Amino acid sequence: MRHTITTLKFRRTLALLPGTATQPLIGLHLTGLVIPCTTGLQTGRPDQDYEYQYDEIATEAPPAEEEWRTEEERTVLSAVAPEIVQSVRDDYSIVMSKPAYCEELALKKQLCYETSLLEVWGYNEDAIMNLTDHQVLEDVNKAFMSKVYGYPFEPDAYLGGITRDSDGRIVSARAALHTWITKNHMNKTLVVDVGTGEMVDTEGLAWEMALVEAVQEEDIPGIHVHVHAAYSFGDVSAKTIIGDIKWVACGWAALIVYVLVTLGRPGPALVGLFCVALAVVGAYGTCSAIGIPHGPLNNVLPILLIGLGVDDMYVISNAWETSGNVKLLERAGRALQHAGVAVTVTSLSDAVAFLVGATTKVPALRWFCVYAAVGVMTVYILQATVFVAALTVDQKYREKKDEDPKKKTPQKQKRTTFLSLVMKAYANVIVLPWIQAIVLVAAASMIGAGIWGAVSLRQEFSPIWFLPRTSYLYHWFQAMDRHFPRDGELGTVYFSNVSLPRELPALRDLAADLRTSPYITRVDAWYSVLDVYLMESLDYYNVTLTEEVLHDALGIFLHSKSGAQFNNNFLFEDELTCEDPAPPFSIFKINFQYARLENRADQQAAMNRVREIVSSADISGYHAVWAHVYSQWETDAAVGSELWRNLGLVACVVGIMTLLLLAAPRAAFLVSLCVLATLTEVAALMHVWGLTIDTVTCIALVLAIGLCVDYAAHVAHAFLVVTGSRRARVKAAVEGVGPAVLHGGFSTLLAFVMLSPSDSHLFISFFKIFIGVAIFGLFHGLVLMPVLLALIGPEPYPDYNSPNPPLTAVHVVTSPETCHAKQTTQEDHFLQSNISKEQKNTLTLKTDNGKSTLSAPQPDPTSMQNNHATLPKTKQNITIENAMVSPKIQENNAINMLARDSHRRSCARRSSSSSKDKDVIEHERDNFGFEPDT
Repeated sequence: MRHTITTLKFRRTLALLPGTATQPLIGLHLTGLVIPCTTGLQTGRPDQDYEYQYDEIATEAPPAEEEWRTEEERTVLSAVAPEIVQSVRDDYSIVMSKPAYCEELALKKQLCYETSLLEVWGYNEDAIMNLTDHQVLEDVNKAFMSKVYGYPFEPDAYLGGITRDSDGRIVSARAALHTWITKNHMNKTLVVDVGTGEMVDTEGLAWEMALVEAVQEEDIPGIHVHVHAAYSFGDVSAKTIIGDIKWVACGWAALIVYVLVTLGRPGPALVGLFCVALAVVGAYGTCSAIGIPHGPLNNVLPILLIGLGVDDMYVISNAWETSGNVKLLERAGRALQHAGVAVTVTSLSDAVAFLVGATTKVPALRWFCVYAAVGVMTVYILQATVFVAALTVDQKYREKKDEDPKKKTPQKQKRTTFLSLVMKAYANVIVLPWIQAIVLVAAASMIGAGIWGAVSLRQEFSPIWFLPRTSYLYHWFQAMDRHFPRDGELGTVYFSNVSLPRELPALRDLAADLRTSPYITRVDAWYSVLDVYLMESLDYYNVTLTEEVLHDALGIFLHSKSGAQFNNNFLFEDELTCEDPAPPFSIFKINFQYARLENRADQQAAMNRVREIVSSADISGYHAVWAHVYSQWETDAAVGSELWRNLGLVACVVGIMTLLLLAAPRAAFLVSLCVLATLTEVAALMHVWGLTIDTVTCIALVLAIGLCVDYAAHVAHAFLVVTGSRRARVKAAVEGVGPAVLHGGFSTLLAFVMLSPSDSHLFISFFKIFIGVAIFGLFHGLVLMPVLLALIGPEPYPDYNSPNPPLTAVHVVTSPETCHAKQTTQEDHFLQSNISKEQKNTLTLKTDNGKSTLSAPQPDPTSMQNNHATLPKTKQNITIENAMVSPKIQENNAINMLARDSHRRSCARRSSSSSKDKDVIEHERDNFGFEPDT
């Protein structure tokens, strides 16, 4: 097909289209050329070559464009790239009448928007299949226009890893990019795409799934094909959750077996594990019910709660076993009296730590901390009630079984396990001076290395890390980053209720400011291209731009080759058609692209600069900037400061809670010191293991405070509740609570070790961090803490009644002559050679004025059978009347027995029997049931 183009000397630009010689085609003075003409919107077949003939009417060379352009026109042209200007000049719609163009457009078959290197050959399958390598290189280097869309052809947009020769010609490439953009049919059946959260039609979603499946099944020798669809994030996330559940289940299974083997009571062990599972369900249900979103970080919550719950189970069970053979009610009370304080210290500290973490600005961290706080408190309540009840029922069953003559077993002593024997031997070693010196040197070295590692940590994060390393989507991102690293991040400026066309000048200024920013490489503003379109169009040139003209021009512009790409930049109130003016709209947007920014400081500066430009624009209505990458950049900006803020607040709160619950400032300080030492060493381990500061590690470090405080707090509490010298109390504390602490730490270690095979960044990070928390926490709790307590430990609790208190005998001499208790002197001396320091305790004797407290050591039971004549002399000058022994003492038969024996020894020392003595004996017999020895 041949077309004649008449050259006229108007100040207009080139416009080429097939037509008759009588059509008013206007252009610059051209020589005869053969120019390939495109079919615009049609795809799927090659375009025809149109030969243009030019007459010889014009003999003068046209002046340079800069000479006859007005200042306003030059400003319009400078706002867009030269290739876009040329593309507009080649647009058919600016020279065809609107009805003719729309009629021609209606005949075109609309297909999915597809871009690739194959545009060079117009998607002609026959031509493509017959290409040679030499022809490919020749065609790619010659191509300047897409045969499908008429856009300027840019090889760098489709090829990656390009190699050029000295003349700039492409000689090879390592990757090619093929893109499809599908239309979402909102009038069809819609479903939610979990990857994007958008409503999509089922047919389009099925097409995406088929594409991904087809690409994954493709096996081309020597070529690696990677795919990414809009639904891929949802697809990979769903598979990741299933994989995470597998590793969580493995951790639970390992802990169930471990607890059943080591706890010694299978029934209560299963009940305690069920309480943890109930706490997990309760945390999820409660938080979801009150509107707290469920984030991907919550997948690790079951592992965290079972670690804390099992720790509480071991502490309570250990206290139960050491509470003595007394009534069940008394035994439960003694167990909770001892273990309750330790469990409360750790649980409340953990819960408060999580609540403080919930004040962070990072949403994922805030949500997880709320879930964790609810879960920890639920575990605490259930273990302190249901688990203790299970221990009581189990003990009742065992006692009933022993009462059965057929099932009765010999009375057993307190069960001694191998671990108890090991801890007893270890307790004797840890108090040796040379061992303590080694421990202090090792701890100082570890803290020094921890400080080095903490200051060496880098702050870096990428959402790609959340993708499993083996997923097809992760491989796609890796390939894009390797072969197409030049592209920066895309951004969007949104507008609402802007007065158009009155505020178009302000919009042009905004686009110009964005282009001058060093952080921006491209601004795709529809109104900038529209300005060129109106200036080149025969219908709108020199026409005053009113609201009616604007909508009429938008109708044809958005259906043209120049403006079709901006179709999605408007939210119209009605359907957009080619023949009619554009419907009313109040919301629109423009797009831009950042330069490739690797440095975190540059990213923050770029984001803040663009926000400053947009917010300062003199435009009415709403206007704001947003980009997908902002969530990552804002998180990076917040994580660093939020990490130190959260760690500082949580450490302070844990220290205060430990101080209040332990009621011993020196012990609370030592616990806090161990916690800080553990954190610094965990930070060093993170650096060695290649972890950085991100949302996941920030959460893990906050959780680490709650976990590592458990080990040191249990040992400190056990140290405070025993009497004697520091070394003796350290030995008693390590021997008493050491097995429970070791079981708790090892169970946590076991739970997180089961996450190591996972390829999830979340699970791998938690595995690495909590391995360090368990190891370093046990070191500081069972190694450093006993050494510090042996050297500078605080005094024991005053008047502390331990869960199994040694019995104390008290000499009581009463007199009926006075009506009020009166203590004149107190001096007791009993069988000192038969009493160890650990057997000493205080017994309180309550009188009607509540002020009498008598203390004496416990005699060896065998000494009570000694001949009274051999008893050592005791000076006793105490006069008490109407003495009232506390109900707890009255219920203790052993105390009553020793008190009566004490009375007998007093009577044996009397040298005479006066009337006063007889009154005393009679009074004691009536009030206390004492009988004198004869």
